[in-house]
Amino acid sequence: MNDMAADRALTNSRGRPRSTQAHQAIITAFIDAVRSQGYARVSIDGVARGAGVSRSTIYRWYNDKADIALEAAAQFAQALAGQTFTGHFRKDLNRFMEQTFATANDLAQLFTALMAEAQADKAFAARVWTRFSSVRRHTLTKILHSGTEPGGTGKVDTEVLLDMIFGAVWYRLMSGHAPLDKQFQKKLLSAIEILLEPAF
Repeated sequence: MNDMAADRALTNSRGRPRSTQAHQAIITAFIDAVRSQGYARVSIDGVARGAGVSRSTIYRWYNDKADIALEAAAQFAQALAGQTFTGHFRKDLNRFMEQTFATANDLAQLFTALMAEAQADKAFAARVWTRFSSVRRHTLTKILHSGTEPGGTGKVDTEVLLDMIFGAVWYRLMSGHAPLDKQFQKKLLSAIEILLEPAF
């Protein structure tokens, strides 16, 4: 399918507006490609074919595949942030960690590549922080505060505790020295509860 034919196919499809549909088709095709090929082998041409859009459509919105990776990560962060939590600290924290581990294991190459790109480009790093990392931290902050007195997280400063939790996950994801599995999740949750113990 050539560029014009691909764009016409989306224009003629029903449902969501073409731009919204094309955006999501690109993200879906990109994620599928990362899963099947690995991030390093993903190409814009391949994503365009998978999404049924033209290369020019992709480059209209994204500079490169790192931009698409950021959009995908931002969608995951927003999806979790938009969920309704119960207000029960342990249940909500366990749910947050389960979804975090599942997504990290499913798309490890996407997230590690995102961090690698951020290390090489300060402007891109700022965008990763705004659209992904800070959203995740805000969601977890709300959960942590649901199990403590207002404005506090037990013995530990909130920002330090957030760094400890996310740092533990990122370290295993980046180094690969040990798995992000149920056993580690259970131990991490136990450690968090010990640090917050005075609040219960």
